[in-house]
Amino acid sequence: MKSHRFHFLFSILLLGYCCTVSAQSQKSVLDRVIDVQVWEVNLDSAIIRVSEVSGIFFSYNADIVPIKQKFTLAESNKSVKYVLSKLLTGTGLEYKLIGDQVIIFKPQVTVEEAKFKEHVMLFGTVTDDATGVPIEGVNVFVAKSMLGDGTDQNGFFSIDHLPLGTYEVTFSHVAYQLGVKKINIQDTTDIALRIALISKLGQLESIEVISTRDKSWERHLRAFQTAFLGSTPNASRCVITNDHVLDFQYYGNDDLLIGYASEPLIIENWALGYRIYYVLELFEQRGGTTRYVGKSRFEELTPSDEGELKRWNKNRLRAYRGSLEHFIRSLTANRLRKEGFLVYKVYDLPTSGPVPFYEVTINNILKNGSHSYEKKLSFKDYLQVMYLRETEPMSYLEEKQKLLSNNLASPAGLNYRMAGESGGSRQVSYLQLNIPTVSVDRRGFIYDPLAVTTLGYWSWERLAESLPIEYEPETRPRK
Repeated sequence: MKSHRFHFLFSILLLGYCCTVSAQSQKSVLDRVIDVQVWEVNLDSAIIRVSEVSGIFFSYNADIVPIKQKFTLAESNKSVKYVLSKLLTGTGLEYKLIGDQVIIFKPQVTVEEAKFKEHVMLFGTVTDDATGVPIEGVNVFVAKSMLGDGTDQNGFFSIDHLPLGTYEVTFSHVAYQLGVKKINIQDTTDIALRIALISKLGQLESIEVISTRDKSWERHLRAFQTAFLGSTPNASRCVITNDHVLDFQYYGNDDLLIGYASEPLIIENWALGYRIYYVLELFEQRGGTTRYVGKSRFEELTPSDEGELKRWNKNRLRAYRGSLEHFIRSLTANRLRKEGFLVYKVYDLPTSGPVPFYEVTINNILKNGSHSYEKKLSFKDYLQVMYLRETEPMSYLEEKQKLLSNNLASPAGLNYRMAGESGGSRQVSYLQLNIPTVSVDRRGFIYDPLAVTTLGYWSWERLAESLPIEYEPETRPRK
């Protein structure tokens, strides 16, 4: 039988320190106020330091201590209780005061409890790449979600309730270059992250961008809003509350508009009830083609009354139905027909007339991925996707007609018809892969957004129709 090693930590107490333990002292020992500073040390060293400055005896099994994790503490005038809670966050360890000592232990988890533990905690520290000093006020969030936190004075952050899956964790601060970490959560082990951000100081000193609200800026802003938010009814209810952070460059010879944002854009969507913080990494519009890339975080707005909340829920469901996320979720769950989708393979886009189309077998385009929650999507040419439970709205039909009347074959794909049909009012979209294989998951999440191109109806829907990955329709799926 394997023997266990135990660490017993004794602190050198000041002369005259009274070791008498009473019920009152036991109750208050964790309320002792201490100052403690440790930098990038293992848990053993951190606990030793807390023991030294607090005069408290600690006992624990050395086998339960995480080996690879590093810890940083810089606390002044804080209780031992506060310091321990912060130190043990994300380790899976707990503590208990027994007599005059603190016992650190790993709680036993039954098979049933482990089965139902579906979420983990992500925690860590953010520092300056050059100095190693913790950065306060970094916006840390999971892209396209409502999960996020801001770093404290020690550069510490924690994000709880992350289910199994692959995520992009974004680190945003106005004075630093954007940081992004991709993580895979494969089991219920909490994840520790450390990241160092590179300062923008040199860039800010050498480049001064002045955004002037002249007529050309106003014109470019309107073009940006239409291309970025869309032209749907929901887009008309969206407001970019800090559009002053935007600047534009237009190259007339190439008909190219490039947009920049010096800070994350703040968009209030009063149609769906979300405030979106959007870190714009790329915006280009050339003719009828728009490309934009960024990281978004969602917050729920506060409804004025119950009626507005009901409208938001109704609009969210409408935005979800037939969307690309709805399609990917239905595809990975093998529920395409039950959810109202018809999918065909086409070798070309029907810009001028019908083209041959072939029914798709899911097993031929979708394979298991590296993880239980992941699928690999692979096909050549195009998938044609028809959503049967909603019609194309009048605003979309009017935009298609405008393109046709101006003799424009829109690269955005608005004027493509259903293959093999003369027309129709059902929502028709096309999906093209830009790389041989694309990873997706059961939440409808596409790991690399630039790996796919959408045309037809999906290309008309922009940020104003976006929902966080946590969104689940309230209605039961049809069987």
